[in-house]
Amino acid sequence: MSAAIRWTPDQLAAYQKRGGARALKPLPAVPVVKVKKAERSELETEIERQLVEAGIFCRAEFHPLDGRNFRLDFAWPDIKCGVEVDGAVHRIKGRFKGDLEKGALLLLAGWRVLHVGRDQIYDGRALTWIKELLNG
Repeated sequence: MSAAIRWTPDQLAAYQKRGGARALKPLPAVPVVKVKKAERSELETEIERQLVEAGIFCRAEFHPLDGRNFRLDFAWPDIKCGVEVDGAVHRIKGRFKGDLEKGALLLLAGWRVLHVGRDQIYDGRALTWIKELLNG
């Protein structure tokens, strides 16, 4: 599975015509961050699969703030919304502190970020919440 979900212009136009999520527009061409398959978590792979099946266009591995070395797992930059998949590694003390700073800086920059975990991904709540986030 690729690091980003891609649609042709015709696929995107058809989705928008059917009443797809508001504010979905073709994104400008930007470099895609390539992530080695081993670095993608099982949870990220699963939610990406669900997004593809639901026809939800997004950016994966998106760097939202210039000068900062962090990324959002999935993002909709045109509406400043993102999703973070929080697995067990996010409970490590050093990672937890970094996540707090990241969350604060994104909030101050006007981003809305939804955090989801294993249970929400596998029982379908995460996808429901993402749909609400994008339509809100």
